[in-house]
Amino acid sequence: RQWILWTPNGREEGGVVDLEFESLGPALSYYFPGVRIKEGLYYTAEVFRCTGTIRGERVSGYGSLDQAWLPHGIAWTQCKTYLYHESYWLVFANRYEDETTDYSIVGCGPGGWNLSYYVQNGVPVTSHDNEFRNTYAEAGYPSELDIRLGANHFKWTADCRLNEIKGHVQWMSGRMINL
Repeated sequence: RQWILWTPNGREEGGVVDLEFESLGPALSYYFPGVRIKEGLYYTAEVFRCTGTIRGERVSGYGSLDQAWLPHGIAWTQCKTYLYHESYWLVFANRYEDETTDYSIVGCGPGGWNLSYYVQNGVPVTSHDNEFRNTYAEAGYPSELDIRLGANHFKWTADCRLNEIKGHVQWMSGRMINL
């Protein structure tokens, strides 16, 4: 497990964090016009491979940089995606034995709402035939997600819940189990 820290000054000689990011492909981007909430939302998420050091220790792995552009004074937990549509949001990246990669950003919610963005070896793969099934832990968070993006099938399981803002949002650490 890695914690990626970001400093506004970027790289600093002798700094605590020295990371380089290599994009795995194009970023997801979407615009959600105002309906229930009059303000629109513009959102991007880029998945990348990162290497470098944290506190002098060599690290490598994958991460995502998400950015949301909202009107002044509105936090992401007040945007329409979070309030009305999103039951869960999952970002995953895989590197296979033959060094190929894929990644996805998926979200699912009430009324069949879903957002799915899947990229294989740097090339987006479009599918309108997506299916999501959730299994919830007794505490109410997703413990297993079964995701079909067209012909691609993924199963994710939660290893542990990392953090929770009671009744508001939860963060989990997990892994793919059917690769």
